[in-house]
Amino acid sequence: MKDIGHLVVKIMKAQGLHSADLGGKSDPFAVVEIVNDRLQTQTEYKTLAPVWQKVFTLCVKLDY
Repeated sequence: MKDIGHLVVKIMKAQGLHSADLGGKSDPFAVVEIVNDRLQTQTEYKTLAPVWQKVFTLCVKLDY
């Protein structure tokens, strides 16, 4: 595999989520995945409008 660059992903916030808990809230998190690389934000507890303000940098590789 050859390294060909980097991908920068900014996860700011989420809106309009549906509740998954009985109390009317959720514990959301976001996942970024590219091929075999997987990153995840922290869980924001008891909210339907999480704010993460997170920047991920993923290494992009070329498979010959």
